Amino acid sequence: MNERIRKLIEQATTKREFYPEGCNGYPKYRYDFDQEKFAELIVRECADIVKETRWMVPPSQEQIARSIKQHFGVES
Repeated sequence: MNERIRKLIEQATTKREFYPEGCNGYPKYRYDFDQEKFAELIVRECADIVKETRWMVPPSQEQIARSIKQHFGVES
């Protein structure tokens, strides 16, 4: 998994502190992963790649796909 995907996972994860009975006042932590937020972050980032890339000529679908894969470090 590449670093960019790890960062998106972090952004979609919330750390929650709680105090279960018998923990002597020391907190425990729970991590909640929001799948919907993760998907939204990926879609937004893909849209930004297409929008912000400076194309010399109108891009083909293959060029756009290649740019997105390269951004996320995904091999063809």
